[in-house]
Amino acid sequence: MPLVLSELNPETLSLPLQRRIIALPDSVTVALALVLRPLQLEAGIKRVVVSSYQSTSGAGRKGMETLSREVLGLYQRGSLEPDDDAELEQPLDTSDRLFPHQIAFNAIPCIGAVLPDGYTHAEWRVMNECRKLLEAPELAMSMTCVRVPWFACDGFSINLETERPLSVDRARVLLEKAPGIALEDEPSRGEYPMPFPHAGSDRVYVGRIRRDPSVPSGLNLWAVADNVRRGAALTAVGVLECLNRGRS
Repeated sequence: MPLVLSELNPETLSLPLQRRIIALPDSVTVALALVLRPLQLEAGIKRVVVSSYQSTSGAGRKGMETLSREVLGLYQRGSLEPDDDAELEQPLDTSDRLFPHQIAFNAIPCIGAVLPDGYTHAEWRVMNECRKLLEAPELAMSMTCVRVPWFACDGFSINLETERPLSVDRARVLLEKAPGIALEDEPSRGEYPMPFPHAGSDRVYVGRIRRDPSVPSGLNLWAVADNVRRGAALTAVGVLECLNRGRS
């Protein structure tokens, strides 16, 4: 079953009709793949380390409602409002809330079921999907997924080591020209991607691009993308548009 992101591999949709069963990547994978692909094509990627800061909307409407209720409860009563009916994002015997811990004014460094190796299912899914979309099955990648107390957009701290030298200026040029990417990288003027301004946007915003001095060819980047609109909805629309063009 092909994994399809229309900006990266629309050619996979040319499969015979009887085999046209496709999968769409996770919203986190979408943002990361769009950022990494132009850099990979230019200089190759040897290793990637990512920390994702994922909004409560990633857990659906109940996730957003949980954040609202907890914030109001803490301000009005000084305690969290109990929610006996919520489903757990990660099953734990010690909690009956949607998230395994309070999300208001907190950060939970664990999304999804924990596997024997200590990583979560969500982390392994994104790593495997990135390797598949980038056609790099041996790509060295490590990831930590964190649930954070905002409503929309995911943030990504990305550290990568390239196989060939890649300057910061060249990386900026490549990302500025890449499909689905918007460059926002003037930190001295306070211009860098933040979740709140970009909720509802179709693009992935990238900034804080700087050299990683710990390795010969390394870069650090920060990115923000609306997980619902860019990561899920627009990804599905892009595939449908490709299919329609193929029929015309």
